Amino acid sequence: MSGTDYSKLMPHDLAKFALSGILKKTGVPKEMIDYITYGTVIQEVKTSNIAREASLAAGYSDKTPSHTVTMACISSNVAITSAIGLINSGVYDMIVCGGVEFMSDIPIRHSRKMRSLMLRANKAKTAGQKLALLASIRPDFFVPELPAVAEFSSGETMGHSADR
Repeated sequence: MSGTDYSKLMPHDLAKFALSGILKKTGVPKEMIDYITYGTVIQEVKTSNIAREASLAAGYSDKTPSHTVTMACISSNVAITSAIGLINSGVYDMIVCGGVEFMSDIPIRHSRKMRSLMLRANKAKTAGQKLALLASIRPDFFVPELPAVAEFSSGETMGHSADR
């Protein structure tokens, strides 16, 4: 449930508990896992490959390949079907896959205008250049950009377009 006991954890922390738990419940040694894949809808900026970070945090080998799928509401299903494809093609024997979402702390970005100003501020050398940038700030620079679950091209969510 969003905003409750798990709200202080990051997505890779949540996935780490699942990856550790599955080994504990099944008794399968970590060394037998050939690959790890996870799905997520809204990607967290600092951990672009949640599957990789979670597997390392759960104690899996750094030699175990992993990837994260970010593909709207079907992300976890794509992670699972890609695992099935890898097993069916004989590439791997045992893959752990799943999905994780983190709606308690979604990545809210600065506006594009503010991000541009911040990058230019890094390059400003003189006090005059810095003051000119400071003077260019307008109130709309402070309006944040919320992430959208809707598709960029259509503006629709997967559920709405599937209902048609």
